[in-house]
Amino acid sequence: MAEITQEYFLTIAKSINTLDYNFQSNYCDDYIFIDNLDYYDHKIKDIVNEKGYVVIEFLEYSNKIEAYLENIFGSYMVDKNPNKLNYTKLQYSVGSKYYALSSLAQPIHTDEGYTNTYPKYVGLYCQNESIMGGCSIIVKFEPLFKLIKNYYPLCIDKLFNYNALKVYNANGCENKPLLFKFNDSTGISYSPVLKKLEGNKDVLNVFKFITSYVHDVKNQIRFKLKKNQLLILDNRKILHGRTSFQNNDTRILYRYWLNKEVLC
Repeated sequence: MAEITQEYFLTIAKSINTLDYNFQSNYCDDYIFIDNLDYYDHKIKDIVNEKGYVVIEFLEYSNKIEAYLENIFGSYMVDKNPNKLNYTKLQYSVGSKYYALSSLAQPIHTDEGYTNTYPKYVGLYCQNESIMGGCSIIVKFEPLFKLIKNYYPLCIDKLFNYNALKVYNANGCENKPLLFKFNDSTGISYSPVLKKLEGNKDVLNVFKFITSYVHDVKNQIRFKLKKNQLLILDNRKILHGRTSFQNNDTRILYRYWLNKEVLC
């Protein structure tokens, strides 16, 4: 059994909180965007299932957005939300131990990638956009998976094993796969925010390859969510994070987790 220690994960956090990482000039104006929801309403889930994500622009915030998301993507996963609400409010909080509530750059991940229970879909609604920084980052899993199959062909089956990884997180430890099958596709459950990780040496080498790939700026799509825009992700196909922003910024997002799934 090999292991990756917390020092490795702290190094990732340090490397992404640099000027070089956060202010790369690779921002994308060609992301999948919809501003005529009435026309695309019945196609939204098809677009997300095919492309992995979409950005929708609303005229203003309304509680109808919550009903809209639930109607299309399934029931809310509220277990870990404050007061079991349908959302978590994401804004800078002094002294918070969570990346989501800090102004630091957030490592690329899938939501709940450190445990066996995860939301199939994630919604991020922007109430106030950041003045400087705070840009959304997404990484598509499909081209990454092709590279994994090419570079690690003898290791593929191990990545789907329910005991592929032993993850040490804030709640203790548990076993989980790194990859999994759903419908006719392959998904990923990944987080580089851990205390320690144990597993077969080959599996951990793939984990490190994934970490290097997703944090390489040239493999990322970056854009700034604007006020009243909603980013919807397939949490199995798209990894995401964000760049840093200033502590005094008024950036506020609402995060929605939908359609709970258990890996094993």
